[in-house]
Amino acid sequence: MNTRRTRAGLAVATLATLLVLAVGTFAAVRDDDKEGAALPAPPFVVAPAAPSSSITPVPRPSAVPSTAPKGVRWELFQGVALPVSDADGPTRIDGPVYAGYSHTPTGALLAAANIGSRYLVTPGNGWREVVREQVLPGTGRDVFTENRAKVTDDSAQPGQFGQLAAFKFVTYTQDVAVIQLVTRFATGQMQVATDTVRWSNGDWRLELQPDGGTSPSAQSVSSIVGYVPWGGV
Repeated sequence: MNTRRTRAGLAVATLATLLVLAVGTFAAVRDDDKEGAALPAPPFVVAPAAPSSSITPVPRPSAVPSTAPKGVRWELFQGVALPVSDADGPTRIDGPVYAGYSHTPTGALLAAANIGSRYLVTPGNGWREVVREQVLPGTGRDVFTENRAKVTDDSAQPGQFGQLAAFKFVTYTQDVAVIQLVTRFATGQMQVATDTVRWSNGDWRLELQPDGGTSPSAQSVSSIVGYVPWGGV
């Protein structure tokens, strides 16, 4: 599989095709090039639903983590292990929308990992809610929405997607976080992509590239030396 293929120019009929063409989010690239596989989405564990009116977490110390954040548990969604923290989010679950991240580097990291997966692989029409609530308006969101709407089969196979293996902050301020996420595939191959989240209306929200992807590029890496190891699989 060519892990450097971009998300631009999608003319797709299945989620598998969309994910092969999509680049940048650890949960959004397949381990193989087999397209069109359709199995019922596997059961996944979710945190107990909290009222949608939950208060957004207040700001906390803003040191960029140099080790794996503590207090994180991993829950499966569409076969992808996603991080959850009682302290840093998501603290508000409203249907397919997992929101409410702390105004900290760890909150930004959790938001990038969760939204970067859910906006793409949430089945049915749930992805539309995720995009509307958690992706910043702009050309990228418009392009992605148009392309994602063409998908006619959004089922997922166990082991179909890459899993988060490590991270590294590129930049962080109270307004924006740029984070590199390393993905590991079942083949042992790894890639790194750069995602951006911005603090807007009391929460971290994903910023997409003009082609509708999360990252301007993705590159193969041979190891996670220089990154912080972090993953649930």
